[in-house]
Amino acid sequence: MARLGARIGIAVCVSVGVAIATPTAAQVDTWVDQVNCVAPGSGSEGDPYCVIMDAVCDIKDVGGTVHVRPGNYNESIRLYRGMSIVSTDGPAVTTIDGTGQSCWTRDCVQNTADPQCSTVLVSSINGVGPTQNDRLEGFRITGGVGTFRDFANPIPDFVVGGGVFIFGASSPTITSNEIVGNHLGHPDALIWYGGGIYVHSTRPNEPGTGFDPAAPVIT
Repeated sequence: MARLGARIGIAVCVSVGVAIATPTAAQVDTWVDQVNCVAPGSGSEGDPYCVIMDAVCDIKDVGGTVHVRPGNYNESIRLYRGMSIVSTDGPAVTTIDGTGQSCWTRDCVQNTADPQCSTVLVSSINGVGPTQNDRLEGFRITGGVGTFRDFANPIPDFVVGGGVFIFGASSPTITSNEIVGNHLGHPDALIWYGGGIYVHSTRPNEPGTGFDPAAPVIT
């Protein structure tokens, strides 16, 4: 069962956009091993990547499973539709530490202009997000400071999801993780939600959207 560093926050919002294509090609397995890799690696079991997001970006358009061997991975990550990110040996020996890391965009580019992020970001793209078949499993998730949400007046700015931020029509399975040692902070934020996990859903049955609400499985 996941151990949360702070309370779970849940909110509802409206998202609009156009549906996009989802991965249809044969899914693949790719491997990450911080300890026994030769940088940058190719992602095979015998020649693994050194960095989780190298593997994620490699299979983003086709889907599959990223198998992560033990290590302390100092990075933020993003889970896209059609993929799972799974530790081979569990949270006792496999850490994702988001300290000092920026978020990743929909195009798998790190947004270095903003040096603040949740350790794990799960977001829909044009109303299409990960499903309950897409898993994040078996990690110690720590070091996140939340994702900053900048809104025009009169809506106050807020920062959410220190450890994990699930946004939009996203319904991943988040299981067997230890979510500890995350916090929220930003000099311009007036509202803070979910130091451990925060879920910000689309609104169900909103006319004109056709999007499903978030329904993540968190165990």
